[in-house]
Amino acid sequence: MSVDDIEVAFRSFGSGFPLVLVIGLGSSMELWDEGFTGRLAERYCVVTFENRGIGGTGRGSEPFTIRRFAADLAGLLDALGLERAHLLGYSMGGYIVQELALTQPDRVAGLVLLATDCGQSGTTSIGPAVLEQLSEARGQMRPERLKRLLFPARWLKDNERALIGAFASYLEGGPDPVVVRKQAEAMAAWKGTCPRLSELRAPTLVITGTEDVVITPDNSVVLSEICGASLVRVEGGGHGLLLQYPRELADIVLGFLDGLNPSM
Repeated sequence: MSVDDIEVAFRSFGSGFPLVLVIGLGSSMELWDEGFTGRLAERYCVVTFENRGIGGTGRGSEPFTIRRFAADLAGLLDALGLERAHLLGYSMGGYIVQELALTQPDRVAGLVLLATDCGQSGTTSIGPAVLEQLSEARGQMRPERLKRLLFPARWLKDNERALIGAFASYLEGGPDPVVVRKQAEAMAAWKGTCPRLSELRAPTLVITGTEDVVITPDNSVVLSEICGASLVRVEGGGHGLLLQYPRELADIVLGFLDGLNPSM
């Protein structure tokens, strides 16, 4: 799908009101667990896509910024003929959907912020060392390093075999390290939305894992308090909670969105 200076790779499945899922740093659509997206698609038209420079989406000539990624998202909605949609943003994707919800509020019916924060002011944002580890796109130790960052040790000990599938597809080949670095730099440079969140009009759900060491749970408390959002803490969830508890997470999202009854 042509959007400004790039071609955007996307998928659409299910039927009903549109629900667009926005993935995080250096991640492809493959990271969304089929149990998660399949459950959502029972009631919504689910759209997944790859951010600028990842997978089948072009890198383009524009500088990488969170606002640029939000403009890409808006352009994709335009290209798909979607005037309004629910948006779910995971990690860096949460940054992107916050920007769109604040700059084009009429386009966002409902907002789900998963394992994310509101930027450089008022939260304990991702530290440089953690961001460095997340943005290291290749290397022999990358799978082990990512697993330690994304999943609590106790859960990983009992469930490591369950990661074969979505996580293996995510790791296969690895994204272009130059692109991942540029995305990480965009995250680090983002001024955030903390001072603006009180202007958020869309009904919002914030979800965090109680054991997330990448974007710690206190960030979600700040998010929910500033914008008056509902807050759900997933006990034992790490930053990779969408792979730990995909169907349970989908049911949390559905419980929130089904109560909004939006119209196009």
